Order: sequence, then C-alpha cells, then structure tokens
Amino acid sequence: MLKIYVAGAYSANDILTVLDNMRRGMRAATEVLLAGYSPFVPFFDYHFQLMLREGETLTVEDYYRYSIAWLPVCDAMLVLSGSEYSKGTIQEIIVAKELGIPIYYSLEELTANVTPELHQANDNTFKKEITNGKETKETQKEKEERQEEKDNRPSKLL
Repeated sequence: MLKIYVAGAYSANDILTVLDNMRRGMRAATEVLLAGYSPFVPFFDYHFQLMLREGETLTVEDYYRYSIAWLPVCDAMLVLSGSEYSKGTIQEIIVAKELGIPIYYSLEELTANVTPELHQANDNTFKKEITNGKETKETQKEKEERQEEKDNRPSKLL
C-alpha cells in the first residue's frame, strides 16, 4: 500500500476548534484508508499525550519533529483544505517539496494521480522485501506436496 501523509491544521486558540481539526484529520485519514492507501495520521498524536506519566513531557516541537520524521517514507501528502496558514502544515509542505513528495489538496486529486499500477508495484516491492527477494507465489500442487511432506514426517513426540 502506498503511504499517504495526511497534513492539516491541528492547533487552535480554543479547544472546540482543536477537536474539530482532529475530527477532520481523522476522517480524512479514514477516507484515505478506505481508498486503499496507508495513511500516516498526525491527528492521532494525542494518544502519546494521554499516556504520559507524572514528570514526563512532550512539547509541540517534539510532536512536529515526530511527524516530520515520517515524511521521507511517505509516497504522497494529502493537505486538508483550510490548512494553508497552519504553522505545522506549512512546514510539512516545505519538507515534502524538498523531498520531492507529491502534494495533493483533495482525495479526488490524490486518487486521480495515483494509479492502481503504483499500488501493485508498491505491494510487490513489499512482498519481495519481507521475503528477502524470494518469490512468494506457490502453486496449489506445491502447497499439497509441502503439506504431504509435513504429514509424512515422524512425530517428534513418539
């Protein structure tokens, strides 16, 4: 699956706007996932804040650095509408441009420019990586032969 960085305004001057920004970002990420991509979702960062113990702290800058660190492995960026003036989003766009990562401003634009062939190529690359380049396809006959060999082995419990 292609990895899509979902960028958008998060911080705001009031809690209701922060919550609305989070809702918008999480909903956009859900739509990205439903469209067949693997989203990176900075809007889920709040989980870290909820897990901090007494004396532990994370700053807004820590969260910016954490999110930006994921950009180099992403295949594209989706920027939520209305986020053009967000400090964090501006920085994310700058870094994405420096890395040559394509930037899209709507899910429709993203899906129109990322073809199924790219999905297939990416999935095949992943399969080869997790098997150290070995082919993973197996014919039905090969599966049956492997199972028969397994069935004919003497039991180690005897």
